[in-house]
Order: sequence, then structure tokens, then C-alpha cells
Amino acid sequence: YVMDKEKGYELDRNLLCGDNPKEIMEEIKSMQELNQRASNKTFSLVLSPDIKDGQKLTNKELKDITRQYMGKLGIDPDKQQFVAFVHTEKKHKHIHIIANRVQTNGKLIPDHHIGKRAQWAAHEIAQERGLTSAKQIMIDNVKSVKIRFICCKICQLQIKRKLLNNNMIQ
Repeated sequence: YVMDKEKGYELDRNLLCGDNPKEIMEEIKSMQELNQRASNKTFSLVLSPDIKDGQKLTNKELKDITRQYMGKLGIDPDKQQFVAFVHTEKKHKHIHIIANRVQTNGKLIPDHHIGKRAQWAAHEIAQERGLTSAKQIMIDNVKSVKIRFICCKICQLQIKRKLLNNNMIQ
């Protein structure tokens, strides 16, 4: 699914020379045999820029962002097996990253709280590059809801005062 040419195109890779998804996954699995204890040996990550940002970002910028993102997660894009694939089948470009957790020495890259760390990494990169952050959109939406709630309460109090002043309610 991730490396489907009908859905997009390959953006970047490291330490993988397979010509198709099957060969690439076989290479990743052969490295994973260095660690017999772990069960979760693959990172599957998605970077999803805002629609407007995705339309204006070049492939070089997408590649730089992908590598920066991986670095913030403790995945060295110059030392670790990975493939990054841009999907364009939806309204917005998004990048799927498949990275091996098993390093060449057989040790695993830590995945503790990877979901939260990934959100913060994407947020930091968006801020650094002047892009729209999903986390910032969420924060702004929460603030907007709170403001609307406060305004609604203020309006209710104002209406209640007017009614009280006009002796329409007791």
C-alpha cells in the first residue's frame, strides 16, 4: 500500500536497493534478523503537511523535512534503512515513512511514546519552517471554542440583566 506507484512516488531511501516493494521489505527483514527478541521492528510514520503547504513544498523541501523529522525521532536517515513515499492520491500530499528499528549492530531504536514524540517533532518543524502545524490548528480550535463559550455566557448574562432591569423575569 505505502509504495504503490498509483498512489504517489518515492521521495527518498537509505541502505535499500530493491526495485520493488517486495524486494525492499525483504532487505528490511534481513536486517531485522539481527534482533531475535523484538516483535515490533519497523517504524511506520506519516507526515501530513497542511493542504496549502503541501501544494507549495518542493520535493527537496519534502525530503529535507522528512530527514529532519526522522532525526528528531532518533532515526538517523544516513545510517538507518528507510524508504519515504509521497502519496498524492488525496487532496493533500502526505509522506509515508517505513524505517527499520533494528540498527546494524542489532540494537533497537527506542519507540517509547513515539506517537506523542512524532506529533511534537512535526509541530516543531512546522514552526521552524513557517508551516501550518496540525497541533497549532488543534490549539487554535480549542481556543476558539473557549472564546465562543465565554462570549455565549457573556451574552446570556447581558440578556438576563436586561430582562431583570425591565422586570420581565424575577
